[in-house]
Amino acid sequence: MPSYHHLYPFSPWGLHGGTLRLRTAIEASLLDGTATFSWWDATHSTWRSDVELEDIGAPDPEPAVVATETGAGGLKRRVFPFVMWEAGRKPRSHIADVLTQQPDATLVLHTTFLAPLAAGLRRSGRRVVVDVHDAIFRGHMDEAVGSPVAMRAIRTAYAKSVLQRERRALAGACGLAVAGWDDALILEGLGLTQLKWAPTGLEAQLSAMPQSDRLCVGLLGNFHHSATARAASELVSSPLGRDPEIEVIFAGIGSERYEGTAGVRSLGSIAAIDEFYDEVHATVVPVTIGTGMKCKLGEAALAGKAVITTPLGASGYPPELREAFVVVDSAQSLDRRVVTDAIQRTSPDGVRARFDAVVGRHAATRTYAEVLQRSDHPVGQLQ
Repeated sequence: MPSYHHLYPFSPWGLHGGTLRLRTAIEASLLDGTATFSWWDATHSTWRSDVELEDIGAPDPEPAVVATETGAGGLKRRVFPFVMWEAGRKPRSHIADVLTQQPDATLVLHTTFLAPLAAGLRRSGRRVVVDVHDAIFRGHMDEAVGSPVAMRAIRTAYAKSVLQRERRALAGACGLAVAGWDDALILEGLGLTQLKWAPTGLEAQLSAMPQSDRLCVGLLGNFHHSATARAASELVSSPLGRDPEIEVIFAGIGSERYEGTAGVRSLGSIAAIDEFYDEVHATVVPVTIGTGMKCKLGEAALAGKAVITTPLGASGYPPELREAFVVVDSAQSLDRRVVTDAIQRTSPDGVRARFDAVVGRHAATRTYAEVLQRSDHPVGQLQ
């Protein structure tokens, strides 16, 4: 029976895209093998394995205060708000003890922050899968495109450097599980043929329409996440968000910051996602940075809601699922007519069934298991 050890470079708390992804991967491991797990405790700069698998996604037992960065770190974060590639340096440098404790397991490195380990591990005879939650260089590319002219060249150059480092790192793995459809196409075009599109397993109950005299739209997510905060700002400043007949509803960690904004109601942190979907007629997710937003769209479809997004949001899914979304060029194209048309064209049962067959928890787990099974028979070893 094969064994798999999952390495996750963040804390495993909170039910968001990263932990949902981790849950899918671990459940896939358990279909035909065994699974163990280590996570990086950034507060104490150490790898830990003291969490039961079923506790992944639970509320943070010690919620961290969101700190404002100062000094050189803060400056770099302002210049390159995604500064994501460097995020894996500390966990990678402390990985030796974890690896010696799992001598025979296939190692699943979650996010490409850990991917630079792959080539060395394969040379030592280990089987390695990298889970590409998001293609990091794409976030930087998107950031560059939307930047002021003075910053565009700097951010574009940085994005290109990340692209080369990311491609080399991913090439060292036996297999790649890629969460985003468009990411998979781009990475395959870069020569990374050992990949498979493996969507994140999602769950949501079919929600009823709210009993409200106003048209209610909204967004659910972690508003400390820069891409979510950017989407929220785009929605609030759009013609739809400024319409006095529209109520915009935000829910999730950090959504409280929008309380008091005209036309916005915040639900704050919620215990169950139904609390949000039962309050909205449609979800509106104007994505301008293509990272970490796929789950919001698929989850809303499983809840039977009309989903309105931008091309970057839709790119996370294949064409046959993308057709279920209403895609606008930008947030400035959003208005009441777009929402009412989207609601009229969306069959709650139909959109739910379409997505459940691909990104529903059980379907996605089976797809992810195929990646792991392939890694048990890698095509050759690195020299």
